Amino acid sequence: RGHPSGGLQSPRMLGAPSLMTLQNLVRRDPDGYTEEVTSRLRHFQSLLAILEQQPGSSPPDFLPLLGFISHIAACFPAMMADVPEGLGKLIDERHDVLEPAVRRAILQ
Repeated sequence: RGHPSGGLQSPRMLGAPSLMTLQNLVRRDPDGYTEEVTSRLRHFQSLLAILEQQPGSSPPDFLPLLGFISHIAACFPAMMADVPEGLGKLIDERHDVLEPAVRRAILQ
């Protein structure tokens, strides 16, 4: 539904934006979305920890979050500094039991 002023509501007003929308917003205004990116990164790190413990089962939102993180990492270099190491560790230690789609996405 439109905003009372006649325009559409911004994604921030509608709640959590989709990953694709957030990705585009972050590229335009990284500082304005630091809190949302931090929240998504924490969720991603939790999913990564699950994959380390249960590498044969991929949480459904892991691949979309991996794509999101990889596209916006350059906007938050300090925040994302540990992500490559975590993914590399997962590949090194669990490559043989990871689902093929997960292994392929990490290596891309």
